[in-house]
Amino acid sequence: MWEDRDFGNYIAGQADADSCFVLSISKASKNKFGVSVYPLWQMDKLGDEEVLQKIRDFLGVGVVSPSHGKGKSYSALRVHGYACLKLVEFFEQFPLKGKKRKDFELWKKGVKLYCARKHKDRGNYMTKDELVQLIEIREEMEMTLNRRKSPRYNSAKLARQQLSQS
Repeated sequence: MWEDRDFGNYIAGQADADSCFVLSISKASKNKFGVSVYPLWQMDKLGDEEVLQKIRDFLGVGVVSPSHGKGKSYSALRVHGYACLKLVEFFEQFPLKGKKRKDFELWKKGVKLYCARKHKDRGNYMTKDELVQLIEIREEMEMTLNRRKSPRYNSAKLARQQLSQS
């Protein structure tokens, strides 16, 4: 599928340095549980949109768009939802070598759980149990992140509280 081994390894190296694996949690007023969880992967590049577009073309998924943060403008490649399955396949073929490997392994569990719902008879709706499982994976991801960075608010904890009220 990805024949250019050198470029694949380049992407894996860049992902280790400039990307993040996230199970995004947000409020969802249309959802009976009031919470939505979905996988997201983002790679940022300061002033190098062309490289991100080549990476997107190579991977076959994602959207490149301008972003802003910390007083700087940069470009970001974002992949979310079911498209993240393709990234799981990619990073299994081109494994991460650095500290993000653990994040990827946890994220991969979340992606597979998220995408499994598509193949069930009940449609695309998650059960409360599936949401709890995704939130637990997110909590574990936050713990590994907090070991590397200063702790921030715990969105998984807030989501768990929201679910307990529903």
